[in-house]
Amino acid sequence: MQPDRSGEFGDVRDVVISNPKTDWQIGISAKHQHEALKHSRLSPSIDFGHEWFDINCSNIYFDDIRPVFDYLKELKTKHALWSSVPRKDTDVYVPLLNAFKSELLRLDRSAPGMVAPKMVRYLIGTFDFYKLMKMQQQTKLQVYNFNGSLNRPCKKVQPSIRLERLRLPTRIIELDFKRNVQSGTSATTLDLVCDGGWQLSLRLHSASSKVEPSLKI
Repeated sequence: MQPDRSGEFGDVRDVVISNPKTDWQIGISAKHQHEALKHSRLSPSIDFGHEWFDINCSNIYFDDIRPVFDYLKELKTKHALWSSVPRKDTDVYVPLLNAFKSELLRLDRSAPGMVAPKMVRYLIGTFDFYKLMKMQQQTKLQVYNFNGSLNRPCKKVQPSIRLERLRLPTRIIELDFKRNVQSGTSATTLDLVCDGGWQLSLRLHSASSKVEPSLKI
């Protein structure tokens, strides 16, 4: 069993089965009723560009997000709950996501071909693994075999199936607010479309019922 802090270092596997005499191993990430990837945080002090891509965010980004987080700090001093915050969409979610979107595209222009693959590896993890998801009506299994370490032979035991290595994306095709035919444009979610069939949904949300000057994405 992996400790929770492993995720902070890019290892999202919950269980690792290995043979101590060889380099053979299987990693499993288990999810209950959701398919979420690794979450990161946005705050007035977190430089997501440095954490995700080793490229520092610009002062423009921090200037854009500062008024929103100042507002959240003020609400925190009043012990406010998220459910009681008026105009969350227009005053919090939309301006933060617009700033995040602009900065992500700015970083992509400054380092072509670097942002898309590093973002996928940051969110999914650096180790190969099987992702097992127990949903209400079904159980899903996804395979993330970037490094080619899954389904390798162990001594005389050969794998029964062959897994191809996944290819990382190389460029961002589109980044915009999520659109839904019935409900229109989402105020809390960005859809990131990359080449190679990669599409990520980035939802901004709070992990607490109380207002805090940081949000998960």
